Amino acid sequence: MAQPTPDATADRHVRHALTRLKVASTDRRRLIEAAATEYLSQVHRHRLPAGYSQPIADDDEDL
Repeated sequence: MAQPTPDATADRHVRHALTRLKVASTDRRRLIEAAATEYLSQVHRHRLPAGYSQPIADDDEDL
């Protein structure tokens, strides 16, 4: 069985993370944002995605 390429694995991880973020609670999203900010502050020459500093809308309110 062929091993997945590193790019394919990274793509799968990103898709999974975005799916989980969509259903995360507001508090969990804040925790994720803080962890991502801390991580990105340690990465050389990082660039935040567009809209990263904007608050995440709480999708749970519509349920």
